Amino acid sequence: MNFKILIAEDEEITLKHLVNTLRREGYEVTGVRDGNEAIHALESDRFDVLITDIKMPGLSGMEVLERVKEIDPEIEVMIITGFGSIGSAVEAMKKGAFDYITKPFDLDELVIKVRNIHERKVLRKENRALKAYFSMNKRLSVIAKSKSMQEILETVENIKDSDCNVLITGETGVGKSLIAKIIHFTSRRQNMPFLSINCATLTEELLASELFGHERGA
Repeated sequence: MNFKILIAEDEEITLKHLVNTLRREGYEVTGVRDGNEAIHALESDRFDVLITDIKMPGLSGMEVLERVKEIDPEIEVMIITGFGSIGSAVEAMKKGAFDYITKPFDLDELVIKVRNIHERKVLRKENRALKAYFSMNKRLSVIAKSKSMQEILETVENIKDSDCNVLITGETGVGKSLIAKIIHFTSRRQNMPFLSINCATLTEELLASELFGHERGA
């Protein structure tokens, strides 16, 4: 299923830049010029992300945010704001917005923020599927024929409830992420969040922000 983004922005040039940038990244993007059009689009189609200016003709970005959460709580919302309206963006996040971005845009930052939302939504779906799968059988339900793979699964069974850190190494495609998820979802931590971060997509500063949080201006 395509990852669908709706952008609500009343400045035509800004809207065009945002739509074109995200389409080049492979996303399915729809652009509208005000809050009323945004609500109509959201009621007519399914979207994964809404990027909305906080100040628009008709419905404001804050009003759109409130309506969006009524229509579909799963839609992630990113607020567009100017430097003078950051307080409003913070208020929007308290009401359920995922993040905000300020004008003038750093388009690379926007792409990274959208990519993070995409990866988190994919991970959330995988987590739900894995929880459903492993809830049917708390034992490891993975077929392994080779001796080496059987030894790995035996190791997983022995360490999954311990408090030690686990480093999984191997070439691309051998199943490192699957083993990590098996460890998590068959352990006593199975009802806790499983967080996956693709470090290759983040700069050093953004990685630190993802792991430890950040305060603007610090």
